[in-house]
This record gives sequence, C-alpha cells and structure tokens, in this order.
Amino acid sequence: MKKANLNRRGMALPIVFIFLVISQIVYMGLLRLNQLNMQHYRLFQQHYVASIQVLLTRAQLTPSPETLATQWERHIREVQAAQFDQRFGTASFTWLTEETYQMGALQMDDGHIVVFEQTIEVLDGDFEVEHAMSSELLRLQIEADGFTLLEEIQSEDRGEWQAPLVSDAHFIFNTGEVTHQSHRLWSIPFHSDARVERFLPRVKCSYSVKWRVFFYQGE
Repeated sequence: MKKANLNRRGMALPIVFIFLVISQIVYMGLLRLNQLNMQHYRLFQQHYVASIQVLLTRAQLTPSPETLATQWERHIREVQAAQFDQRFGTASFTWLTEETYQMGALQMDDGHIVVFEQTIEVLDGDFEVEHAMSSELLRLQIEADGFTLLEEIQSEDRGEWQAPLVSDAHFIFNTGEVTHQSHRLWSIPFHSDARVERFLPRVKCSYSVKWRVFFYQGE
C-alpha cells in the first residue's frame, strides 16, 4: 500500500512538469500571435493614414465642375477661331453680320459673298456646346437680294480635348507626405514603409467641327 502511494507521488512531478511545459508553449504562442496581430494592426493603420492623405490631396487637386466647364468653353472658342483663320485668315473681306465664328456672312473684295456655319458636336464626353446656328434665313435674304449660289462646301474635322494637368507639387501632413507628379499621387506616412499610389482623373472630350460654306455671286 505504501509502495503504491509512493508510485503515485513519483508520477505527480512529471505530470506537473509536462503541464508547465505545455502552459509555457501556449503562453509563447499567444505572445507571438499577439505580436503578429499588433504588426498587422500597425500596417493597416499606416495604410489607412496613407490612403487618407492621398484622398485629401486628390480632392484638393481635382478641378471643380465649374473650372472644367470654363476650360472647355475657352478651348472651344480657340478651336472656332483657329478653324475660321484657317479658312479665311489670309482673305480680304468685310463682315456683313455680327462677328461670330459660329455663323456669319462675309463680303469678299472680289464681290462674292460667303456664308458659313461652324458647328461643334461632342462625340464622347460630358460637356455641352452652344446650339448650332442655322444660316437658312440669312441665305434666303442674300438670294432675295439677287445673289446666286455658286457652290456649297461641307467639311468635318475631329479633335480631342484634355483638361490641363495640375502643376507638380509636394504636400506635407502631420502624419506623412504626398507627392504629385503629372497625374500620379503617392503617399508615404512618416516612419513607415507603407505606400499608397493613386491617379488623378483624366478628363477628356472628343468632338467634331462641321463646316458648311456657301459661295454667292451677284448678278
């Protein structure tokens, strides 16, 4: 009986030792798991900070709809003027109507009258153009004055407009910095290897320029 008790007491020590080893292994595993979770949390936090920085910068650099509309209208006026100069820039004439590049009548030095229509049509984009102006009533009046239509010429050119890119810049926040170059943005928080890259939206619009030119000769 005493020998059995001694055997039980002798087994208790190894069991306690095994329990301590297992507990130590579980404890070290929990510590490692917690360390990995903390690393993952810091990486997530750094990525989140970098994303916030680049989104704030992007919002500041992206032109407003009003600014884009103004830039588009300026481009269209330049296109209309360039198209007109391409056709009549070297000619000698007198305006018979209000000076506008959309529709008008020109009295040429050789006695001919030229009536033109210039129409801009958006092919792909969210921008608007002024409604086309018809020269039908003007041509009827010219014909009523005794002028005869000699020739009508129609032509079409196509172009594409892209909103001007914002100048390169460098932004510094309390938590990091953002660099802007061309249309690219990349954000890096301080004391971190996290890096977030985004692109500014490229605003484009394709369009066509249609011309109708009528040549009249007097009797």
